[in-house]
Amino acid sequence: MNRKYLWITLILCGIALVVFIISQNRVIGEVRGPEWDQIIIDDVVYYRENNNDFSRNDKGQFLGVVTDGKTRFRVYSVKGDTEGKWLYWTWEWEGAFYKSE
Repeated sequence: MNRKYLWITLILCGIALVVFIISQNRVIGEVRGPEWDQIIIDDVVYYRENNNDFSRNDKGQFLGVVTDGKTRFRVYSVKGDTEGKWLYWTWEWEGAFYKSE
């Protein structure tokens, strides 16, 4: 009886791991521009904004991945942004903030 529960638990953990991995790699938009200065998600354009009051500590919840066709970038919400106008973008060790119009 215990072996049956062990196998069921292992299968459920495996399924949960696969779902987690898939959800972390979902593409939600694209990056454009020579310096990756635009992010487009659901027809909303976000522009890179270097003059802001945020820091990398304001990185919020993971939203998904954006791509330029070759490179994949992780996109996060921004803590303290109640209007949803800001995104935080990361690639390797780099990060930048983007603002919608």
